[in-house]
Amino acid sequence: MLLHGLALSESDGDLETCCRAASVITHILKDNSQCKEKVLQIELEAPMPSLGAPELLLHRIVRYLAVASSMKNKDGKPGYSYVQPIILKLLITWLADCPNAVQCFLDSRPHLTYLLELVSSTSSTVCVRGLAAVLLGECVIYNKSSENGKDGFTIADAISQKIGLTSYFLKFDEMQRRFIFSSVKPAQSHKPLTRSTTASMAEIEDKLLGRNATLAEDLARTGHSHPELMAGSGSDRVQVETLRRDLQEASQRVEMLKAEKAKIESEALMYQNLAGKLESDLKSLSDAYNSLEQTNIHLEKEVKTLKSGGTSTSPDIEAIKAEAREEAQKESEAELNDLLVCLGQEQSKVEKLSARLSELGEDVDKLLEGIGDDMALPEDEDEED
Repeated sequence: MLLHGLALSESDGDLETCCRAASVITHILKDNSQCKEKVLQIELEAPMPSLGAPELLLHRIVRYLAVASSMKNKDGKPGYSYVQPIILKLLITWLADCPNAVQCFLDSRPHLTYLLELVSSTSSTVCVRGLAAVLLGECVIYNKSSENGKDGFTIADAISQKIGLTSYFLKFDEMQRRFIFSSVKPAQSHKPLTRSTTASMAEIEDKLLGRNATLAEDLARTGHSHPELMAGSGSDRVQVETLRRDLQEASQRVEMLKAEKAKIESEALMYQNLAGKLESDLKSLSDAYNSLEQTNIHLEKEVKTLKSGGTSTSPDIEAIKAEAREEAQKESEAELNDLLVCLGQEQSKVEKLSARLSELGEDVDKLLEGIGDDMALPEDEDEED
């Protein structure tokens, strides 16, 4: 019967019935993880066959929330203002500590877009904006998805870009400062669900007032903020955004340092290889030096040996010199004998020539005059030398 109440059409009366059914289901789902998982699997038939495949109950409830936001009274003011808080309370209770419900909610991309617009909408009531902010925080805190575009970090970035963290946390302050929250006593009993806005808001506040601050703190932690920041302080929220920017800058510096580290490691490896090569070359030079040392030692030994053996070879050298002188003297004597023979032959020729000239009537002495003087001059010079 409750599901039938949630699955009615979008007419005025059906929205009121849906609101009542949602309020009852909220109490059923509260702190009941097993029931949340079962209800999450419920599919409803499409209102018209032409719309295609069945629709999940969670998605149908979000659509009712959007319909209630767009409906207005005859005077142009928003109508059914009590419906949105009831549906938001159901969604908050359902998504609390239920990652599968968060994943199902984010499976439809327009859900996140609509929720961001609802939080920042000026036409929505303070209560609706605050509850939508709580629901948005649950999408970050209870998000276990690692899928790109649906993880908690992406949702936190979307909040920062579309709303701003400071403005986002102010939604909780605005909701807590409302008369409906400040006037309710902790032990006050709630009246049965009526169409009265005051009664509806009192029922919502019963379990959400304390949870708002907790969700805000958890969101700050999930969004890379300091864990000790309080959601109720405006200055701390500004610090949250500052810390988040600082963390992003630190992450960028870490990436730069990682790249620099990789470069340094590459250079270190290159220098290590170069050092190994130089060490090998040095070893080769050392071996060559040792070889030269051995050769030098060997040569020094040979020199010492030659020096020590020099006195014993001197007699042999003197004998060789004497033998050489004898041979030279013999050769000189042989040459002298040959020269004397030649002179004797020449003298004989001169005598014959002189006799012939005498026969011819020539004065031989006169012809030979001065020839001896020319020959004697070099001999005298040789003697002087």
